[in-house]
Amino acid sequence: MHTDILTDIAIRRETGEKSVFDSRHYPILKRNHIDTLICVIWVEPKYKDNKLERFNDLVSYALADFNESAHVHLCTSSLDMKQNSDKINIFLGIEGMSFLKEAVSPLTKNTISSYFDKLHHIGFRTGILAWNEINDLASGSTAYNADKQVAKGLTDIGTLVVQKMMELRWLVDVSHLDERTFWDIYHLKEYPIFASHSNAKALCNHERNLTDQQLKAIAKRNGLIGINAYAGFLNKGKASIDDYIDHIEYIANLIGMEYVALGFDFMNYLEPHDLGTSFSERTDMLTSADDVQELISRLKRLNWDQKAIQMITEDNAKRFIKNMDKG
Repeated sequence: MHTDILTDIAIRRETGEKSVFDSRHYPILKRNHIDTLICVIWVEPKYKDNKLERFNDLVSYALADFNESAHVHLCTSSLDMKQNSDKINIFLGIEGMSFLKEAVSPLTKNTISSYFDKLHHIGFRTGILAWNEINDLASGSTAYNADKQVAKGLTDIGTLVVQKMMELRWLVDVSHLDERTFWDIYHLKEYPIFASHSNAKALCNHERNLTDQQLKAIAKRNGLIGINAYAGFLNKGKASIDDYIDHIEYIANLIGMEYVALGFDFMNYLEPHDLGTSFSERTDMLTSADDVQELISRLKRLNWDQKAIQMITEDNAKRFIKNMDKG
């Protein structure tokens, strides 16, 4: 439900490398039977002074690489998805929209609507308003809020953006948002929301994780939670694959297995790059897509039946993605 491989693709294409997805990402995905991804455009912190230019560059690099690919199948609804093929289904998302005030001026209902129509035409179908930061749209979880701004929740501009996303039937992603923004979005309209890569705060008290009340609210809207494999969100100490399973089982027991999916957020491919921040914490035995089959094997050893495994690895995600079909 969440991957940053587009960042890796863009940085490598900047140095002249071609067909990055096919050469570096497709083989590991294929051998681990991963056939569908939500790939996000995320503006790295090092580009904080030229967010829009970087966003546009990232989009250009990603689309150029996809155009060269023999294995990318870009999807805009569940109806597009291929099964049992040599293609990887990819949905495009946006992780953080701080660039918007540079892209749209003035920020009005009409200008926002027009801009998001363009993004929709490109192929974007999911969006997160903020990546931890506080911006003109919403309050992120503020883990990287160096300016120490006061959290303000969903703003008037953010409300217009969310309403437009809902009109286009985008999947509204609440990962990275603070609790105030979460509830502002939740109460804005009866609409299914999801957290593409977030965990249970009851097990790991990190501001990026969700409270029991938030988890229950997502389930009430027939939403979805993709469990994140990043160590810092799994355990305050040393994290392992068993901690990941603990979060799966805790959330499944709390709200139901049908609302749980996989949002690994692997970062192994970002390690060589200068991003302006670092993600140094690693989860033992769950650091890349090559560890996914070990996860499934452990679930089987814990007496998970095939139906439950099928739900969290495929069925639940496909059910939720159908929400975009009317857009």
